[in-house]
Amino acid sequence: MSFGVAHNARMNSRLVLLAIVLLLGACASAPPPAAAPAPPARAAPPPEVPKPEAAKPQPPHYRCEGGLEFDVRFGDSSVELVFKSREPETLLRDAGGTSPEHKVYSNTKAKAEFGLDPEGRGAQVNFADPALSARCTRD
Repeated sequence: MSFGVAHNARMNSRLVLLAIVLLLGACASAPPPAAAPAPPARAAPPPEVPKPEAAKPQPPHYRCEGGLEFDVRFGDSSVELVFKSREPETLLRDAGGTSPEHKVYSNTKAKAEFGLDPEGRGAQVNFADPALSARCTRD
């Protein structure tokens, strides 16, 4: 073989090899486009912790002679006496009272006076049926 033929054969082999490499590179598919990243999973909200309720002010509590006890809810011109041992009574403000601290409330079944002692803690409760009169002191 002559130099020219050998040179052409080498050159042809190199061209064939280059063509194969280029074809293989073209055939190789590019990786698929990356899928959009999934949105980050939302963290579960923290469990709700019950808020401590503000301490409700307790109504004044009175203890009386004979074991009678009650709470008083004062309104604008009335009071509600809430007993442990009998039905609640709603009393309306009377004109009675010997001082601004002395307040009198009544209905057809009961009468209550508040602010009877110097500290304003004394009370008197009178019931018509059954007849009962009791002196009381606020806790």
